[in-house]
Amino acid sequence: MNDDTTLLRAYLDEQSEAAFATLVQRHIGLVYSVALRRVGGDAHLAEDVTQKVFCDLARKAASLTGRATLGGWLYYSAHLASAAAVRSERRRKTRELEAHTMQTTHASPDADASRLRPVIDDAIVALKDDEREAIALRFFEQRSFAEIGVALRVTEEAARKRVDRALDKLRVALGRQGVTSPATALGIALTTIAATSVPMDLGAKIADRALMTTTASGGGVTLGGWLGVALPAGALLVLGVLALGQRRTNDELRGELSLFSANGAALASLQTENRMLAQKLADVNMLRSTAAEPLPELPRHPAIAPPRSIAARISITAQGTISWNNDFVSLAEFRHRLRETKATANPESRIHVRALGSTCSAVAYVIDEVRKADIEHLTVESNAKPDDKFSYWWF
Repeated sequence: MNDDTTLLRAYLDEQSEAAFATLVQRHIGLVYSVALRRVGGDAHLAEDVTQKVFCDLARKAASLTGRATLGGWLYYSAHLASAAAVRSERRRKTRELEAHTMQTTHASPDADASRLRPVIDDAIVALKDDEREAIALRFFEQRSFAEIGVALRVTEEAARKRVDRALDKLRVALGRQGVTSPATALGIALTTIAATSVPMDLGAKIADRALMTTTASGGGVTLGGWLGVALPAGALLVLGVLALGQRRTNDELRGELSLFSANGAALASLQTENRMLAQKLADVNMLRSTAAEPLPELPRHPAIAPPRSIAARISITAQGTISWNNDFVSLAEFRHRLRETKATANPESRIHVRALGSTCSAVAYVIDEVRKADIEHLTVESNAKPDDKFSYWWF
């Protein structure tokens, strides 16, 4: 079995996406379980944290090749990312329910695992790096002592002693917080806590997004690898119902192309009519200036619909952050507000997206989330650079 260092080298030297995907599948259970506990059981927020950690891994891969294993580093990164996410959510007062859930869990003394969950992560993070590595390998990645020995480049017996010492230090640290448990019971409780069920296909999705993010922006964008066709600089288009996802059959693609061409022809016809109306208006103004009696105004052309009201203004910065009506929001809050907008806004209202200076992956991610929310009308203002590897259709 390839160790973590070999896989990191393959990813860096050979641009091997398969090697990176293997690393994600190997460690995603550890990262997701830490994130899920730290954010109070919010699966969506835990997924965002997991995405952040593996994006950091893709960006910092070159600096991590000296490590024999990544378990301890990923544990610590998940802890920090989760803490940052929780702080951000609390500032917006949207995490009261999660905080209440965590407090309820902390107050339940029925089982060792229940007593440990609120305090275990802080205690593990406080351990030394080699001790945290041993705990992560043994209890969160379910490695045997022989496998731990190979990973840490020590004998099986030395690996066993290292795990025992780390477990003893963890038990002492927990005791200072009033949580007492024999070493054997502590080990069983750690195994129970670590046995978190990871959503199906999350590993593949996380790996793809992390790789696409690194490729598209050199590691600077946190929205993930959702690529699409960018609009020309300064263009402002009123778009209809968002089209299908990335995977389509040939028949569907041909149908979309035909519809897109028809829409283009309709737009050209409207532009011609607008020019004719502008000329007529100029003629009327000239006649008004010379006639004794003012001429009546021309009626509004029936082909031009009145502008739709704007339900929300979304901005994407060059760093990949999202603001909703000038209020910066997390990805989870962004999705929540889209659903609320769909439920409460006028059906003829539209969403306006401004993404000057942003990447096309960020623009495409926002558009994809609007499509998922089943919002029919969208305005996009973007000068993102197109990427030929993916296509994204709007009409």
